[in-house]
Amino acid sequence: MKQVKKYVSLFFILFYRISESFGSTDIELQNDTIHLNTYCQLALKNSETNRDSAIYFSNIALGIAEKLNQKFYQASILSDLGYILLSSGDYSTALTKLLIANKLIEDVNIAKNVIVTPFFSQYFTSNDPKINRIILMGYIKNSLAMLYGRTDNFDRQLSVLKEAKIIIETETNDLNLRFTINTNIANAYLNKGKLDSALIFQYIVLDIERKMENKNYSGASNKAIGDIYFRKGNFNEAKINYIKGLNLMKKGQNIFYLALSQFALADTYRKLGKVDSSLYYSKEGIKNYRILGTNVPEMEEAYTALALSFRDENMYDSAYYYMQLSKKISDSLFNREITTLTTFQNIGFKENMRLQEVETKKIKLEARKQILLLLAGLSLFSIIAFILYLNTKIKVRANMLLAEQKRQIEHTLVDLKSTQAQLIQSEKMASLGELTAGIAHEIQNPLNFVNNFSEVNKELLGEMNEELVKGNLKEVQAIANDVIENSEKINHHGKRAESIVKGMLEHSRKSSGIKEPTDINKLCDEFVRLGYHGLRAKDQSFNCDYKLDLDPNLPLVNVVSQDIGRVLLNIINNAFQAADQKRKNLVGLSVNPQGDLRGLSKGDAANLAESSGAHANSNLQDYHPAVTVSTKNLDDKIEIHISDNGSGIPDSIKDKIFQPFFTTKPAGKGTGLGLSLAYDIVKAHGGTIEVRTHYCPPGGELKAETKEARSDDPVGRGEGSEFIIQLPI
Repeated sequence: MKQVKKYVSLFFILFYRISESFGSTDIELQNDTIHLNTYCQLALKNSETNRDSAIYFSNIALGIAEKLNQKFYQASILSDLGYILLSSGDYSTALTKLLIANKLIEDVNIAKNVIVTPFFSQYFTSNDPKINRIILMGYIKNSLAMLYGRTDNFDRQLSVLKEAKIIIETETNDLNLRFTINTNIANAYLNKGKLDSALIFQYIVLDIERKMENKNYSGASNKAIGDIYFRKGNFNEAKINYIKGLNLMKKGQNIFYLALSQFALADTYRKLGKVDSSLYYSKEGIKNYRILGTNVPEMEEAYTALALSFRDENMYDSAYYYMQLSKKISDSLFNREITTLTTFQNIGFKENMRLQEVETKKIKLEARKQILLLLAGLSLFSIIAFILYLNTKIKVRANMLLAEQKRQIEHTLVDLKSTQAQLIQSEKMASLGELTAGIAHEIQNPLNFVNNFSEVNKELLGEMNEELVKGNLKEVQAIANDVIENSEKINHHGKRAESIVKGMLEHSRKSSGIKEPTDINKLCDEFVRLGYHGLRAKDQSFNCDYKLDLDPNLPLVNVVSQDIGRVLLNIINNAFQAADQKRKNLVGLSVNPQGDLRGLSKGDAANLAESSGAHANSNLQDYHPAVTVSTKNLDDKIEIHISDNGSGIPDSIKDKIFQPFFTTKPAGKGTGLGLSLAYDIVKAHGGTIEVRTHYCPPGGELKAETKEARSDDPVGRGEGSEFIIQLPI
C-alpha cells in the first residue's frame, strides 16, 4: 500500500513539472512576441531619426525572429535594415541583407502562420497571406532599386521599380507602398535628367500622400517637387515647395527629410542671393544631421554648403573650417566607398552566379520534363496507333454499311421530295380550282345581264322598224332611247366582267415576289366573294352568310398581293366549310338522333339519342352559318380577322394546324398544306398569324374554361374559330 502511494505521489510531481514546463514555454513565447514587436517598432521609429539606433534595434529583432522561426518577420526586418544601411552608405552590407530577404520572399507560403503583432498590423493584413507577401516583396524590390540608384545604375533601378509598380497596383491597394515606389521612380527620372517625367510622377506621389493615414512622410513630396524646380533653374518655385514641405515636416518626426529640406532651402537662398537665410538653414540642417548618427554621408554636402555660405559672407575662417570638415568626411567616405563598392561588386557577382545556377537547374529540370513528356507522348502515340489499326477494319465495314444506308436514304429522300412536290402542286391546283369556280360564278351575273339586255335590244329594234314603216317618229324616238339606255347597261356589265377577269388573272398567275402597295380591304372583298361563289359552284346545298366590316382608314400595305390573296382565300374557304359543316351535322343529327352511340348501354343510348335529337332540332332552328371578315388599323400594323360560328377547333389539335400535311379532312379531301403555306407567307411578310376558338358541349353553357372538344361530341355548340393576321405597315 505504501509502495502504491509512493508511485502516485511521484506521478503527480511529474505531471506538475510537465505542466509547469509547458506553462513556462507559453510565457516565454509570449515574452518573445512582445520583444519582437517592441524592437521592430523601435527600429522603424529610429530609421529616419537615428540610424545607429535603428541598426542596433533591427539586429536584436532579427535574432528574436530567427529564434521564433518567423521567416516573414526575418525578411521584413532585413528589408528595413537594408534600407537603413544603404542610407548610411554601407552598400555592400545593405546588398547582403536585401538579397537574403529577396531569397526568403521566394517562398510562396512565407506569409502563412505569421504571429500577428501591432508592428505587423501597421503594414500588413492579417487575413490574406498572398497580399502580405506581395506587399513585403514590393518593399524589398524598392530597397534594391534604391541601392542600384545609389550606385548610379539608374536603368536597372527604373526597371525594378516599374516591375514592382505593376505588381502592387494590380494586386494590392496599399497606399504606403504606392507612395514609396512612385517616389523612387520620380527620383530615378530626376537622376537621369528627365525632369518632366520626374515632375509627373512626383505629383502622383503628392496625391497619394494626401490620402495616407501615416503622416511620417508628410512634406516629402513638396520637397521632391522643389528639387525638380531647382534643377530646372526656377528657384522661386523651388523655394515655395521647400517651405510647404518644411512646414509639414515640422509637425512630424522625420528628422532625415527635415534636414534634407533645410539644406535644399539653404542652397536655394544662396542661389537667390539671400546669404543670411542660407546660413540659418545650413546650421539647422547640420543640427538635425548630427541627431541621425555617426554615419551620415549627407554631412559632406552639408559642410560644403555651409562653407560656401560663409565664403559669400566673406567669413573665410569659418568657410575654411567647414571646408576642412567636409574634406575629412569626404576622404573617409571615399575610402569607405572604395571598400564597400568592392564588396558590393563581389556580392553582386556571387548573387548573379547563384541566379545563373538556379537558372541552369531550371533549364535542366525543364529539359528532363520535356524528355519525359516526349517519352510519354511516344508511348501514347504507339497505343493510339495500335488502337487505330484495330479500329481500321471496323471502320471499313462501318463505312460500307453507311454507304449502303446512304444510298437507301438518298433514294427515299428523292421519293419523299417527289411526293412533297406532288402534294404542293395538288394544293395549288385545288386552290386554283376554287378560284376558277369563284371566277366563273362571279362572272355569270354580268354575262346574264349582257345576254338579257342584248335580247331586249333586239326586240326593241324590231319594234322600231315597224314604227318607222308606220311613220310614227315619236314612238321610234322613245324606242331608240330605250335601246341607248340598254346599251349603256350592256357596256357597264361588260366592263364589270372585264374587271373581274383582269383582277382574278392577276391573283391566279404566278407570283412575281415583288411587294407593292396593296388595298387590303379590296383584297378581302374580292376573295370573300370568290370563296363563297366557288363553294356554291361545287356544292349547290352550300349556304352561308358573310359580312364585311372593313376599316375605311386602312392604309395601303406593301405586300405580294397574289400571296396574301392565296392566304385569305384558304382561310376564308376553311371558315365557310366549318360553318356549313356544323349546319350539316345539326341537320343529320335532327334526322338521325341515334348518331354514333357505340359503347353505351341501351338505356343510356336511348336517353342520349333523345336529348341529342331534341337539342339538335332546337339548335338547327336557331343556327345560321356565318363568316365575318374585318380589318383594323393599329398605327404601325394592320389586323385582319376572319371568324366563323362553326364548331371550333379543339385545343388538342390547335398547335398542329399550321404543321405541314396536318389535316382534319377525310382522306383525299385535303393535302394539309393550306394553312402551313399561309403561315409561311405571313411570316415572310414580317407578320403573325394566330387562331382563337371557344367550344362547349351540347346543352352546356358557353364558358371560358370549357374549351376542349370531345371525340364523343359530334356537334357541339360554340362561338367557332377566329384567325387573326397581322401585317406591318
